[in-house]
Amino acid sequence: MSSSVIWCLGVPGSASTWTFNAVRLLHSTAGLRATSCFAYLNRPLNLETLAGPGNFIIKSHVITSMPTVAFLKDGARLIVITIRDPRDAVTSLIRSKAAGFRLALASVEETFQLCASMAARPNAYVMSYETRFFDDAATIRALARQLGYDVPENVMDGIFEMLTRKEVEKYIATLPRRPRMKMNPETKDFYDPKTHWHTHHAGRTGESGGFQDCLTAAQIKEVEQRLKGLYSFERQALISG
Repeated sequence: MSSSVIWCLGVPGSASTWTFNAVRLLHSTAGLRATSCFAYLNRPLNLETLAGPGNFIIKSHVITSMPTVAFLKDGARLIVITIRDPRDAVTSLIRSKAAGFRLALASVEETFQLCASMAARPNAYVMSYETRFFDDAATIRALARQLGYDVPENVMDGIFEMLTRKEVEKYIATLPRRPRMKMNPETKDFYDPKTHWHTHHAGRTGESGGFQDCLTAAQIKEVEQRLKGLYSFERQALISG
């Protein structure tokens, strides 16, 4: 059996966790066992394992481990990329993780650079947050086609129902009392290492434009200037090289 690696690469706040879970559930309903993990900054993945037999789903924002990036660039069968208006992505980090503006901007810019460098590849599939793909059952069908999985219609409808905001909110509310959950001791944020849902994912609306109530005019201008070569604010689209 050969390895099948799916890379879910997302800008912060771009519904990347929703997408990761959609891909994970599609694997499961297609009868495929998959190992999933989060690739974080410079923490290297076990590339020998990923190159071996099995199915692997990798979730990440920015990755600074060059061996990991090189492997995923050429070794992933599919790269699912989720993007969002950088101004809202910065705002999402500030609000959900209490990040400072500078740190949030740097993280968003670095992730956009990685997304842009991967988006033009033939195995890349890009989804924009502004289309509200996470509220559309057709997204599950589109992902199934990209994965090449023949999943019954009623099963795909069931996956979408599991990932509706109502159901996700209900699940997140149970995280503090579930066994084997992890907690950030500083932020008291609980998260599920299997689904990667965090308590900070609760209470989100999916709306765009929230940056206007969070960022100053100077900060908005700086985000636009720093990201203008990576994101088209006019077309709400990634500029890929």
